[in-house]
Amino acid sequence: MKHLLFAFLAAHAVIFPLSGYRAWVQVRDVKLAVETGSARATVETSGRIPIDVSIELIQGDHEKLLDAQTIPSNREAIYDPRPRRATIVIPLTRDATSGFDGGPATLRVTARGRQQFTRMPPPVIREAGLTISTESIPRV
Repeated sequence: MKHLLFAFLAAHAVIFPLSGYRAWVQVRDVKLAVETGSARATVETSGRIPIDVSIELIQGDHEKLLDAQTIPSNREAIYDPRPRRATIVIPLTRDATSGFDGGPATLRVTARGRQQFTRMPPPVIREAGLTISTESIPRV
């Protein structure tokens, strides 16, 4: 019994600090690429906590939410160290840019974690500029 307890404690002495780090650093990376006609956001998380991702189009004071998704955590999040990745593709059609004037605009991706150990991590934000054309699909 003593050996089983020692083995349990030894295994968790490694697992718990790694899990704690993953709770602290919830969003590992966010990339945003804008191409003619679409935008692609790639988010990598620690897999420990569900992450909320929102994509907005901004021009001056006018903001429009294009997409919002939640990247789920791993099933056994404390013990499973694998990262989670998600790619969100947004078509930049006339419907997506309706209500905006022609000219420069900003596409913003925000990845928000959740509170862990009484700490709310800051959101990870990436932005890219684009030009909205009133005649066609937005250009890079």
